Amino acid sequence: MSLTDLSANLLYVAFFAYLIAAIVFGGAVKGNKEGSFQSEGRWGKIAFIITIAALSPT
Repeated sequence: MSLTDLSANLLYVAFFAYLIAAIVFGGAVKGNKEGSFQSEGRWGKIAFIITIAALSPT
């Protein structure tokens, strides 16, 4: 496996992790206006952690 293959694979992983985080964050933001805010805060934190993990260098 060459460095270009490794770089391409890591780019795909980062892209999909960022995509999943964006979807989870969108769900946390949309949420239920009358629902519990702790649940929304938890999903927002999960999305934030996934985003940071996707953007951090490996």
